[in-house]
Amino acid sequence: MKKSSNSRFAELGTFLKTHRLKKGVAQSELAKKFGFTAQFISNWENGKSSPPLNILPDLCDILDIEQEDMMNIIITQTQNELRTHFSSKKKSARGA
Repeated sequence: MKKSSNSRFAELGTFLKTHRLKKGVAQSELAKKFGFTAQFISNWENGKSSPPLNILPDLCDILDIEQEDMMNIIITQTQNELRTHFSSKKKSARGA
């Protein structure tokens, strides 16, 4: 399935995939470290879901990601999602 550019987790997924590939870690290898399936990892990378918060510190260690960078991606993504929701609420309130 093609990744949607407006997927809620698209930016995070691209970020994680880039770092995983840079480290030369297979999806199946990463999945095994956390007790997940490769499909679960694929879902993160394709923007269908995000990793559980409790594994983020270990995920950063494994993929050599600065925790601050991971937090910034997640915060930016959340802010963008909120802006979209607030913007659509304003538009629907004006039309009422």
